[in-house]
This record gives sequence, C-alpha cells and structure tokens, in this order.
Amino acid sequence: MRYFLLIICLYISTIGAVSQNKVDIFFNEFCASINRSNVKDYNTKDKLGFGLGIYHAFLNDKMINILVGLELNRLCQFKISMYGGHFSHRSNVTYNTNYLSFPLGLRLNFCKKNKLFFESGGFADFTLSGNSTGTLYTYYPDENIQISEFENKGGLPSSFGISFGLGIIIPISKLSLIIKGDYNIGLNDLKYSGAYEEFQNKYIRILIGFKIN
Repeated sequence: MRYFLLIICLYISTIGAVSQNKVDIFFNEFCASINRSNVKDYNTKDKLGFGLGIYHAFLNDKMINILVGLELNRLCQFKISMYGGHFSHRSNVTYNTNYLSFPLGLRLNFCKKNKLFFESGGFADFTLSGNSTGTLYTYYPDENIQISEFENKGGLPSSFGISFGLGIIIPISKLSLIIKGDYNIGLNDLKYSGAYEEFQNKYIRILIGFKIN
C-alpha cells in the first residue's frame, strides 16, 4: 500500500508544481486502447482487453513533456489449471479485472512536425471490479469427482509498476492523431483470493487517439 501512496503523492505533486507556473489544467489527449497480457509462463495464455484514457501533456513546447492521466482498463488472464487444495482444482479459468489506472511519465520528443516520441514512467492500477470463470473439479472421499462450471465475482488485486512506450503525433488541422504502443510491467506479485498461485500484471497495449492542439 505504501507504494500506491507514493505514486499518488508524486502524481498530485507534479500537477501542483505545474499549476504554480500558471498553466491551466485540462485534459488535452484522449485515447482508446487494446491490451494483451504478456505473462509468459507455462500455465498462462495471453488474453485481450481494452481501455479508455484521458491525459494532459504539460510543457508542450518543450522537448520533454510531463504526462499525467486517468484510465479505465479491462485486463484479462487465462490460467490452464489452478490448484485449489487437496480436494479441488480449477481449469480453463479466465480472470477479468477492471482497473482505474493512474499513469505518470515523461515524453521525449524527437521531431518538430510529426513528433516521434519515447515515453517512460510509472502507473498504479486500482481494482474496481472483476470476475473469474472456469471449470471446478471437486474430489470426494469416496473417489467420486464433481465437475461444475463456476463464476466468482471480484478481480485481481491492485498493482503498480513501470511502463515504456514509443509513438508518433501527427498534426491534422486543430487536432493531432496519436498512435503509440507501450509495455506495462507490474512490480508486485498479485495474490488472488481463493487461489494458491500468484499472478503477474504485465501487458502490451496499442493506443490510438487524438490531441487538442
């Protein structure tokens, strides 16, 4: 929890510092995204998710911008098998989690017209809701096995981490087209309620949107 509070404090202090320089605070970038989990272990298969985000890029006339934002992201993971103790296990389990995300980072621009850029920073994903679905196998002392489909409410725990991205901003009249990709790496292992295994929060995204010039 202390890591989440640190990220939020940095987020708020960044906005406050820029505000003292008499820069109006408003969201001037809007993006939709598609994400795909990138855990890469023997028991996990990649799943697609999606998201929406609004951002403000401070210091637009400089080579380095400060980027803050607010996102809603749906992240998904698929587990082939989940150990449930001596008397049960789960298979083909899909975990869907809806996160409220706070990105904070720096954007390094390389060109003046069609701006190529590199982004690096951090993020905090706070769980809003979610569910898990799959097949439950229950073992009884008489050696009978009960097989049933299940759906549990909830979601994976909150996460924090670092991100890296590349993109381009293309001016079009009073707007600019934004196309970028990024990689988000969660730094904390996630323990799901009712599960013995830990999860990792790693995902790749493609974002497309526009910026108000």
